Amino acid sequence: MTRNEANQIADILNTENKLTKEYTGEIILKSKDDFVVIKNDTGTVTAVAEMTKVQWYQGEVKHVSVKKGFKKNGLGTRVVKMAEEKAIEKRCRIIQCTIREDNEASISLFSKLNYVKTCTFFNVKSENNVVVFQKTVSLKK
Repeated sequence: MTRNEANQIADILNTENKLTKEYTGEIILKSKDDFVVIKNDTGTVTAVAEMTKVQWYQGEVKHVSVKKGFKKNGLGTRVVKMAEEKAIEKRCRIIQCTIREDNEASISLFSKLNYVKTCTFFNVKSENNVVVFQKTVSLKK
């Protein structure tokens, strides 16, 4: 990942989400192996997701984001599937995500991809209700 790509990712994350912390290119580069990206023909990052392993059996997909002007083209679905593949490569058996309760687009996306709502809680930092979705995956042999 180049510094330019990391800066593009940070910009998309900060622009397209209501996050409790701001991302920079430096922060992205420190965990570059956790990110999956889709780029267009000109090399512009158009979609991104982060997949981190949080337990020996569990991965978390975070910050699924599609750049303004590229939405409604299936990029969200593609980038989540790429994150799922990364989770499977890391031997995760459960993949989870947390979504603000008012983020209907993300809830619809993850529901469409067979994630199941497991619980809702109040996030003190963001002052939002957050929904947890999970999906059990099969490991490749």
